[in-house]
Amino acid sequence: MSEPTRLPPSGSGANPPIGGRALDSTANALTGRLQVGMQVELMPARSITPELIETRLRPVGGTGGWTNSVRAQLTTALPANGLQATANERPGSGAMPTLRAEVVATSPTLVLKLVSVADRPMPMPGPPTASGAGSREWLGQQFRQHWPESRPVAATLDRIAVQLADEIAGTPITAPTSATNTETNGRLQLQRAVTTLIAQLATVTELTDPEQLATAVSRSGVWLESFLAQAAIDPAHSNGLRLDLKAQLLTLAQRLRVQETRTPGLPPPGVPAAAGRRPDMSAAPQPSPPQTGAPPTPVGAPAAPRPGAPPEPAPPVTTGDKPTEAAHRPAQDTHRTASLARDVEGMLKQVVTKQLQSLDNTPGQTQWLLELPFRTPSGLQALEADIRREQARGDTQHDTWSMRLRLDLPKLGPLNVVLTLCNERLNASLQAGDPDGAEQIKQHLGDLRARLEAREIQVASLHAGHRPLERPPPPFADPLVREQA
Repeated sequence: MSEPTRLPPSGSGANPPIGGRALDSTANALTGRLQVGMQVELMPARSITPELIETRLRPVGGTGGWTNSVRAQLTTALPANGLQATANERPGSGAMPTLRAEVVATSPTLVLKLVSVADRPMPMPGPPTASGAGSREWLGQQFRQHWPESRPVAATLDRIAVQLADEIAGTPITAPTSATNTETNGRLQLQRAVTTLIAQLATVTELTDPEQLATAVSRSGVWLESFLAQAAIDPAHSNGLRLDLKAQLLTLAQRLRVQETRTPGLPPPGVPAAAGRRPDMSAAPQPSPPQTGAPPTPVGAPAAPRPGAPPEPAPPVTTGDKPTEAAHRPAQDTHRTASLARDVEGMLKQVVTKQLQSLDNTPGQTQWLLELPFRTPSGLQALEADIRREQARGDTQHDTWSMRLRLDLPKLGPLNVVLTLCNERLNASLQAGDPDGAEQIKQHLGDLRARLEAREIQVASLHAGHRPLERPPPPFADPLVREQA
């Protein structure tokens, strides 16, 4: 797994004092270079609020100078010792700063997510250790971090699309306000983003074409970092990055994070909308001067009725302490956005888990695992693929390619397909988890063989049968739960 793109060095010139104000030109130049996913080191200068700070930045492990102080919004509160830990740090020292953050948004406000607390010196370059990137210990740590919270992409994405459509369709028609407009626009933008993502997925018909199937597999998100490296060398390769599944999920996650920072500050339930404001006394009725010999009328007390006048109706009884639907809306919106953010984060963890499994290879074998969501008339379905290439051994002069496919079709049920290709000869086995599905496949084996041979594929064997499908093994052979206290 390659590390995310980092911030280019900001120069090695003289550094201004740590508490100095950032010039507008410096802040604009920094914002122009920052990208979502970059990791930067922080040198906090001042805490305006627990989530709003003035800080200086530089790329992780960078040797260049620090930027001037810029204002940044944090997704979580700055640790209590965040300023104390950096108070004695000097920009010219070689010690690693105590805070590291990931850029989650650059516009309209710079938003940072604290990702680690590193109070140890920067490790010197050297040979990889047993716990370095790509080692078994490192893979185990990554699996423990991503796999338990991973969520299937197709099922989760389909559920989000249905949920957003139901919420928008069930929104009551009320008098428009700035809060309701913000809420409705936010839902519509999320729905458009999810709809666009789904519309770019492959269809069943496209998956039956070899070239379009290869294109869909390449956009599964497993090779995003490789495509980014190619685009850095040749910008022409960056045109297809927007169609990559992982890139689109990262964009959707950024949209949700930005929406969380834009949540309107409406009053909490049970608190009137005008709480905290100074009352406007210009429109309030002023008590008339008391007459001689008559007690003064208290402020706010009803005036005495005139003689012969009918009694005025009693004012309606209001339940000011009862929370209204509008008062509950901010909490509901926050909960909804947080739930969607967890779903998107779970789908990203699913893609990362597949990438980690692709790294866990045996010597002499190359392996790629992926989940490929595709569109059907009844909704989204998932195609789980395990692609392997074994190098030629012994008397065999040709590499052996194998592909294991798992999918659940509406008419056939769970299906497990094993394809092996060696020396341009194909061996295929189709195992259905449902007996009726297995019989349907057997009835169409002749048609399937004819279609394969029409594409100039030599079919060595073609078999279909019924076999209850077993649960897939865990993604990592070593224990994922530490037994140490």
